[in-house]
Amino acid sequence: MGLVDRYLLRQFLWVFTIFFASFLGLYVVADSVNNLDEFTTYGRNHGGFWKVFGEYYGYRAFAFFDQISPLLILVAAMFTIAAFRRHNEMTALLAAGISKSRIVRSIIVAAIVFALLAVVNREVVIPSIREKLNYKAQDLLGNVRGLQPMYDKQTDILLGGQGILRRQKTIVEPSFNLPPQLDHYGRQVTARKAVYRPPQGDRP
Repeated sequence: MGLVDRYLLRQFLWVFTIFFASFLGLYVVADSVNNLDEFTTYGRNHGGFWKVFGEYYGYRAFAFFDQISPLLILVAAMFTIAAFRRHNEMTALLAAGISKSRIVRSIIVAAIVFALLAVVNREVVIPSIREKLNYKAQDLLGNVRGLQPMYDKQTDILLGGQGILRRQKTIVEPSFNLPPQLDHYGRQVTARKAVYRPPQGDRP
């Protein structure tokens, strides 16, 4: 790797980092304005405000990176090349007989690497933290959220209830309407709560 390649890569990484930190900061500020009460109340018994705040937005930084990485790669590449041309550094290299494709090769490689990182983030990291991303700040306090009735595609059971507690994976006062093939259990199943349990052995 030549001196020019290292210089361009350093500029690319610097611009990418600055823009990502800036956009992430704007997102956190805009999103947290209406959630400060939830973070403060929940943090009193769970390690403090900053621990809860950092954990909540730390996981969401990965989802934010997934959404904004294509734009950041484009902006970082364009900004790096534009700055290189503005200071007449590209002109000097072209005069020395170096082609444009050779000059920007390191930028193209960096863009490909970041695109691959975005794929790994989307296909590996985000699925592993999906549960952390499924709840909102209001769910920290255990507030019951509305539940829209929907059919289970495998069993045709109409799932309903008063509401849900996302973090606890619980339906409050569930009401399940059973299809004809399951009516030997009754037409409707109700309870005080229904709690999700992951599949285990022969139990679905």
